[in-house]
Amino acid sequence: DYEEALEFIEYLFDLAEDSEKDPLNDLITLISMSIEEYESNQEELVKFEQEAQAMEPNISMLRTLMNRLPNGGCSPKHFIPSFLANVAKQA
Repeated sequence: DYEEALEFIEYLFDLAEDSEKDPLNDLITLISMSIEEYESNQEELVKFEQEAQAMEPNISMLRTLMNRLPNGGCSPKHFIPSFLANVAKQA
């Protein structure tokens, strides 16, 4: 399963030493290649990647962060940091 492969490779990254000679590197490479192949065959992921590549990096990062917020970042309460909300109220 795709999600399990992502979790497993994240686990391997945490487990592996930051060394070219780490024996886990070959396994990480093999799993990474499999994940990349799977992603390249998924229409939704390919479309997302194309849209992200076409976007200005700052906009892309902002959209990613907003999508991680509850309600997809649509709630002003969650989107506007409290210190900015307080400044706006004082103005």
